Amino acid sequence: MSSPACSKDSKGGVTIGSNGCSRVYVDKSFTGVNGFSNIRLAHGAALCIRDSDVNGGALALNAAAITVQGVFAVGSKDNPIGKGNAASQVTITFIGAKPAQAPPDNGCASPNFFKGLQVCKGGSLRLFGAKGAPPAGSRRSDGTRTSWTFLRQLAGDPARFSAVNLVSSPVTAADAQFIRFPGCARCGEKPAPEDWLWQRHEHVAVGRRSWAAPT
Repeated sequence: MSSPACSKDSKGGVTIGSNGCSRVYVDKSFTGVNGFSNIRLAHGAALCIRDSDVNGGALALNAAAITVQGVFAVGSKDNPIGKGNAASQVTITFIGAKPAQAPPDNGCASPNFFKGLQVCKGGSLRLFGAKGAPPAGSRRSDGTRTSWTFLRQLAGDPARFSAVNLVSSPVTAADAQFIRFPGCARCGEKPAPEDWLWQRHEHVAVGRRSWAAPT
């Protein structure tokens, strides 16, 4: 990473937010033996991947788990990944064996969390890509094109993800077990210009999810 202070610990992980390692950039790929067992972002810390560092290439970051109490940003609102060069690509892969069962929930940041992404209260995950998002200053939909960065309908079990359960954007539709995207012709949506439709190899994969009420 951009700061030499961000060295791995004895278990192959790194904590950003201490010992001079607090605000760093991923400026090259970290895969294979160079990947991480875990990446921990403490309160006030920031880990960013800039479009200028990708520069038309393919940047890959491998880690078994990422816990975010600070800010994890890929691209930015003004400089999304792909703005400088449309060929730019960022891939984040959660490595390691699939867990046999979910780890005990000790709250965020749980010491038992060892697979996937954990965003804690006060933490921010910011993902900006040039493809699929309207240009800065434009409307999300102008009648002819729609950004597929917004869901057409909230998904989830209304009995769990409800206002009663303190969910800030509750799921209200009875049939909300499927993720629905705007501009998806196969989903019965009104076709949009080709650049605004989902294309081959563009997808969202959703695995296990968990949620706990705030204390």
